[in-house]
Formats: sequence, C-alpha cells, structure tokens
Amino acid sequence: MSEPALSPCAALVRRGDPDRFLSAMTALPALRERLFALYAFNLELARIPAVVSEPTLGAIRLQWWRDAVALAHEGRSRSHEVAAPLAETIRAADLPRAPFERLMDARALDMEAGALDGDPALRAYLRDTGASLLALSAHALAGEAGPAEEAGFAFAAAAWLRAQPALVAGGRRAMAQDQAQALARDGLAALAAARRAGAPRGAEAAYRAGWLSEAALRAALSERFDPEAGPAAPSPFRARASLLWRAARANW
Repeated sequence: MSEPALSPCAALVRRGDPDRFLSAMTALPALRERLFALYAFNLELARIPAVVSEPTLGAIRLQWWRDAVALAHEGRSRSHEVAAPLAETIRAADLPRAPFERLMDARALDMEAGALDGDPALRAYLRDTGASLLALSAHALAGEAGPAEEAGFAFAAAAWLRAQPALVAGGRRAMAQDQAQALARDGLAALAAARRAGAPRGAEAAYRAGWLSEAALRAALSERFDPEAGPAAPSPFRARASLLWRAARANW
C-alpha cells in the first residue's frame, strides 16, 4: 500500500527542514498541517536572500508575505501553496499577528550586509526568529506559547552553530571558538529555564522541533570544538530514536 501523498507544505518542509518535518509528524494528525504551514512559511522567508539578485527585490518579496499575513488576519487569503494553508492555520488557531511581524522584521536583516555582526545583534536575531516561530507553533497546537522566549532562543542558537559550515561556505566569517561557546552556554541556560517552566500541555510536538538542540549546544563546549566545522551530528538512527523516545513519553 502506498503512503498518502504529502500536502505541498509538508513536502516543502520535508525537503527544506527535515528535522522540523520529523518533529511535526509527532503531533496529533489533525494538527500536523498547522505546523507544516508555519514551518513552510518560515522556509519561504529564510530562502528569500537565495532567490533574489539584490536586497530591493528581497524587500519586495518580504512585503508580499507581510501583506499575505495581514490579509489572513482579515479573514482573507492568497491563492498560493503556502499562503493559503497559512491563512487557514491563522484562522483555525486564532494566531496572533505580533509574532509574525517580529519574525518578518528579523528576517529582513538577512538581506542587510553586516546586520548580524556583533554578539548583541546576532542574539537579538536568534531570539526574534526562534521565539517567534516557536510561539506560533505552540499556540497553533495548544492555544498558548509557554516558555517560547527561552526555548526558541536555545533552538535558534543551536541551529546557528549547526549551520556554521554552510554559512562559512557562503562567505560568512566563522565564529571564534570563545564566541561560539559563549552562545552555547547561554543557549543551554535558556533551555534549562524553559524546561523548568515546561511546555503547555498539548504543545509538546512544537517544542520537539528543537530535540537535537541540547546535544549540539553541549558539543560546542568541547575544548576541541571547531566552529567552522560545527557540532558533530548524531547518526540518523540515534536522532530518530531520541525523537521517538521523547514522543512516547509526551516529552520534548
């Protein structure tokens, strides 16, 4: 028997963000498409710099998404494979507009050369992107965000460290080891605070999007850690086993 076809959003997330695809699959089947719509929206924003030839065109593309989100909050939607499901998710889950605006404001910095230079700017960017997406995802499942500020920052910090090889290959200067390790320590502290607070009941699948974060942050604290190479990734088998264990225990 063949597997059921994936929705356009789910297929996009499976290709572009496989970790979040797997974590979304641990959500209740009736709610998975909400996560896929949000994660696909995030991918659409993240890839803008790669598909435009100049910042002005990127700003136009980002404005298209700002308008799409505004329309969705007015009860309307655009005919688009991501914008339409996103609008339905906004309506069905009554998602607030502020986290969307915060996320898009942060993503605008992707098109500004040097905008993320320096620790304060980078940390603000990681918090704005990570916390906003997690808050929306948790709200879509449980109606509340929970400790998304702390957990979202931790997840984004880990993702940034894991992305270092690709970022350096794209021309970005590698982080210094002490800078990367300071970020990892702060990420672990934020994650610990989030765990103490606990995810809202029903939002665990949204928080499982960062199930690989703690391991990446801890790996960055090794004396031999090379930021340019990024933290060592677990084998696919171990990664999936860890996710399934968390899902079976309704944990994250």
